[in-house]
Amino acid sequence: MKALIVCLWIALIFGALTFSKREGFSKSKEKTIDVFAWSESFLPETIKEFMGETGITVRMHYYTSNEELLTKLRASQGKGYDLIIPSDYAVQILIEEEMLKPLDKSQLDFVSHINPVLLGRDYDPDNIYSLPYEWDLFGFGVDADAFETPPTSWEELFSPSNKETKIAMTNDPIEAINFAAYHLFGENPTISNEEVYRINHLLKKQKEWVESYAGLRADYLLATKNCQLALSTGSFIFRSLDHTPHVKFIVPDDYSFISIENVCIPKHSDKEALTYAFLNKVYSPKTMGKYCSTFYTFPATTKAYPFIEAPPYYMEILKDPAFHKRRLYFIRHLISEKETRTLWINVKS
Repeated sequence: MKALIVCLWIALIFGALTFSKREGFSKSKEKTIDVFAWSESFLPETIKEFMGETGITVRMHYYTSNEELLTKLRASQGKGYDLIIPSDYAVQILIEEEMLKPLDKSQLDFVSHINPVLLGRDYDPDNIYSLPYEWDLFGFGVDADAFETPPTSWEELFSPSNKETKIAMTNDPIEAINFAAYHLFGENPTISNEEVYRINHLLKKQKEWVESYAGLRADYLLATKNCQLALSTGSFIFRSLDHTPHVKFIVPDDYSFISIENVCIPKHSDKEALTYAFLNKVYSPKTMGKYCSTFYTFPATTKAYPFIEAPPYYMEILKDPAFHKRRLYFIRHLISEKETRTLWINVKS
């Protein structure tokens, strides 16, 4: 009898501990969001601060390209993530493949502060599934010592005036195809088989001057004078200007491209309330200002402007009211993903 009582107590204690552990795990799971983003989408101290303030755990997962994001979401059927940060053209693909959930803007306290020029774009005209988070600008990083007059036209990227020029070209095939297509065919190009051939020919000819296909290392290649011209986004070049005085960032006169990174909620997420709380944190003016002061991307919310500490060349673009009236285009899928892969292999092989 004593042995039976002892076993009963052991069973009760074990059961209570197991239940407590399961209940704790369940609550922990309920208070956790999984974020799939670029490695520099949020400051680590912001995430730590948010978790301390709310008790909500943020688990970060990273990708290095929109193609990686799309591949992993397709493989999981959009499950497993509560927040993603796709670029503009990727948003359109995700909408077409029905992998996003409409946003409840009533739970977001920053919507009225978003720069209106970033809203209503053709990849999500009514911003039902996405809201802009940050934007960046493509341009030329140049070694000013190598040019009497800094280049201001896309012609210099594909046929340098100085045949000794070495170029750092983007390693993203979708970007490369867009840059080549707009250069060859003008605004909103329609791509047939003949146009694909001409794009392929132009990019293969450009290889004569390409030192590296390395968009993310453009600042390093310029700083070390391994390249004289680099196609890159401003944020990567801006970071190197203070300690490499020979490097300059030039926005082409004829036209350029911008990239908008957006916040979206995958269709199968059931953590919207927690995700909205996180978004309200990262969009707060001081948080966004600190983020942009660190990485030199441009904020979607105008309320962040007073909290940004950045060099004059950054602030000139940010506060120029006429800047978005320039000819600025978005990166698009101009040909199928299969055609893109085939062309890029052909160019680089």
